[in-house]
Amino acid sequence: MAAILSNADFHSLKRALLEWIANNPQKKLSFLLTGKTGVGKSRLVNALVGENVANEGQQRDSCTNTATPYKVTKEDIDILVWDSPGLQDGNADYSNWYLENLKDINSRYGIDVVVYCLKMDDRRFYSEDKKAIRKLTEGFGKELWKKTVIALTFANKIQDPDEIDDQIYFLKELTEWERQLRGVPGGILTELQIDSKVLSALPIIPVGNYAGMPKKPRPLPNGDNWLSELWISCYSVMSDTAGVALYKISKNRLVFDATAVAPKDDPRDIPGDIPLNDRQQNTLWKRMWDAFKSFAPQFIARSMSTGVLAAVGVAILRVLNR
Repeated sequence: MAAILSNADFHSLKRALLEWIANNPQKKLSFLLTGKTGVGKSRLVNALVGENVANEGQQRDSCTNTATPYKVTKEDIDILVWDSPGLQDGNADYSNWYLENLKDINSRYGIDVVVYCLKMDDRRFYSEDKKAIRKLTEGFGKELWKKTVIALTFANKIQDPDEIDDQIYFLKELTEWERQLRGVPGGILTELQIDSKVLSALPIIPVGNYAGMPKKPRPLPNGDNWLSELWISCYSVMSDTAGVALYKISKNRLVFDATAVAPKDDPRDIPGDIPLNDRQQNTLWKRMWDAFKSFAPQFIARSMSTGVLAAVGVAILRVLNR
């Protein structure tokens, strides 16, 4: 029979979780944003990080031949955001240089997550993006796609041109983008022979914008909160330590009972809250709990069943965010 966790054990486990989160060794988060100029990368990363990291007024000319970082520090974690438009902006003469520049960034700083941006409201999948995807795969290897999120920007602008049903039209557009990216046959990533398990797990996330709506992201045609899905997707593809770092810089924005908390007003026109639904919460807790178990094996070694212990760990993690 599984042991019951005592009150003392519960508090010991809670202290261990707090210690583990506080002492997470990763003190830097590195994001690589790539996509053509004008696809909304600056707003996207500002919403994700919750800070005005990338100022749209500082947009560099599309012929810039260096990926320059935006920097900000939150919760003692240095956040680097590398904005690299070069591979997609038609600068064929510089494509190899761009790639070497990105590889140098990766070797010197490391890249925790790649966010590849495509405009969902574009009427076609441009050849420049297809070439860029091939170049990135050639330069970084197929493993790159294990830590990549594909963001389909301006998704909340998708409207049925026949004015019949915006939601159905939106879902058809999303299905078509997924087909062109990882469809069998015909998807660009399928053609590059990316492992089928990697392709299946690769997040392809419709994301919108929030201009003029500082309290919350403008919803998608299907009603989803795109920022919540973007956040949990980035968390899911990161390493364990990077995931904890992302959690730490976002902890005060995460909402686990969205109906009970009013959206926070933010004068910087950046969404204040990231409400997580049950599926997203379970993804967060399970991944964090699995990572924590290796830090505190003394709790796992007890006669308590794994299921009971995991449930207790999840309950504690929920308490930490109240």
